[in-house]
Amino acid sequence: MPAIPARRTPAHFWGGAPATASAENRVYVYNARKGGALRKTIPVGNSPKGVKIGPGGDYALVANEGSDSVSVIDLGRMAVTKEITVGDTPHNSVFTPDGSRAYVTLQGEKSVAVLDMARLAKTGELPAGESPHNVDIGPDGERLYVANIGSRDLTVTDIAGGEVVARIPLSPPHYGVDVTPDGRYLLATGVGRSVVNVIDADSLERIKQIEVGQGPHGVRAAAGGRYAYVAVTGPDEVAVIDLQELEVVKTVKPGKSPFWLAHVGNP
Repeated sequence: MPAIPARRTPAHFWGGAPATASAENRVYVYNARKGGALRKTIPVGNSPKGVKIGPGGDYALVANEGSDSVSVIDLGRMAVTKEITVGDTPHNSVFTPDGSRAYVTLQGEKSVAVLDMARLAKTGELPAGESPHNVDIGPDGERLYVANIGSRDLTVTDIAGGEVVARIPLSPPHYGVDVTPDGRYLLATGVGRSVVNVIDADSLERIKQIEVGQGPHGVRAAAGGRYAYVAVTGPDEVAVIDLQELEVVKTVKPGKSPFWLAHVGNP
């Protein structure tokens, strides 16, 4: 397998890799350049789940399910600068490519909160399915792709028009979702089965289900666009998918029950 070129991300500049600790209401920040040494712990809201670093490297967002809020972490100061009330049971978030806005899934509702990152304020909501869980955005910033636990589908929302333009059935939940860097495919898992759904981003038709083993959840395509990586809980593997051939070309044993993952250039 050829080497995949890395792309510089904010973590290279501020040297941190954040992880939420839901039982402690904290975010742990590890030094990504010094062997993963603990750098700081940051108190956030209740039951923090998804954490996402903005493309400019200025902020990270932490979705706090128990307090219906998002903690905004200033990455320069490594401290919470604001807590924004967003709606019922936020789970995860995604930034626009330019970092000007962020979108937060609200599992207790049928919508996604819209945040203005200049004002650090909620400005509205966009529709999704029932119990929206994880979310990604296209490289052009025009559409949101939301995997919904309650309705067991992937909703495609036109951001400018503020409406759902497609609903694509998925495997049993819950889900990971990723848009490939070239915007060609949508990849959606379903931990209740054994496949990764490959959806054509233009036609919005599912073109293949790739068998990866029981319990796939986290999925991320590499920044170079050739490969995607899937955390598969059942066999304790990460499956490597060739996005040209649309098949698994390798598996890796990272440890017990791999659940989520990130890739340099696609956190």
